[in-house]
Amino acid sequence: MVASARTTDEIKLIDRLNPREKEILPLVSIGLSNKEIGKRLFISDKTVKNYVTSIRKKLQLDNRTQIALFSIRNGIVDPREAVGPSTQDSE
Repeated sequence: MVASARTTDEIKLIDRLNPREKEILPLVSIGLSNKEIGKRLFISDKTVKNYVTSIRKKLQLDNRTQIALFSIRNGIVDPREAVGPSTQDSE
């Protein structure tokens, strides 16, 4: 994890995520598609989509780009790894 200055509010938001969501968060943030994440975690891309939707709601974010920015800001991923949203998925 990259060092960062997390705010209390951001820590509270991250604490809302369950272990699987915390596992998926950095994978979304580095630009992997739902299908790619599903293959890595041995789950369906539809299941990944459900997790991404849940992550967005819990973190109060609108899209995958905001997830990536949140992850960079909070030291979840290195900014050099975050490449933005995949163009293959809508969630």
